[in-house]
Amino acid sequence: MAAAGVTAGTLIWSIIQFSWNKNSEAKSKQFDVYHRLIKELVEPGEKGSIYIDRQCAVVFELRHFKRYRELTVRILSGLRTDWANNPLVLPRLKTEIDLTLKYLNGL
Repeated sequence: MAAAGVTAGTLIWSIIQFSWNKNSEAKSKQFDVYHRLIKELVEPGEKGSIYIDRQCAVVFELRHFKRYRELTVRILSGLRTDWANNPLVLPRLKTEIDLTLKYLNGL
């Protein structure tokens, strides 16, 4: 009887540890992906050219990182202000930022 109790306790503890490890791995992966997306958004492409479609896609994808919502709103709001009069930033990107900010503020 006692051996069965120890085995069940060990099994439960193993399940808890597995769950913690998976959760930690998922958070770490999400952190890496989020920061890569931010880098792709703000860094110019080769020879200083801007890839508008890539940037629009990145802005859209940032909607899926609920954990970073507050930071994303601050970053996108800051970029929208910084890029307001920049002729290199196409209206399409500004529109995508506005749509994403509206989405994130509605959560």
